[in-house]
Amino acid sequence: MDFSKEHMDKFGHGIYTPMDTSLLPPLHLVYAENPSDSGKVHSDVRKRWLEGDEFIISSKVEVGNLAIEGRSALSEKNYTKFAELMNCNFDIRR
Repeated sequence: MDFSKEHMDKFGHGIYTPMDTSLLPPLHLVYAENPSDSGKVHSDVRKRWLEGDEFIISSKVEVGNLAIEGRSALSEKNYTKFAELMNCNFDIRR
C-alpha cells in the first residue's frame, strides 16, 4: 500500500499490490452488520486528507509502511510479527 500524497492527489486512491493469499494464516473476520458510524468517520478522514492535515497524511504513510512490513512477515511465515503489525494498524486508525 502506498498512500503517497502525490499519487493520492493525482488519482484519488493509493497503490495496492496484490499478494498470494496462501501466505495468510487462518484468520477470523469480525464485522458489524450495521456500521452506521463508518461513513461519518471515513468522510472526515478524506476531508482532512484533502485539506492537507499532516496527522492524517503521516498516519496513511505509516499504515502503508506497516503493509510492507506485513507482507515481509507473511513471506517469512512470522505470524507473531504479522499479528503485532495488525494491532499497530488498528491503533493508528483509532
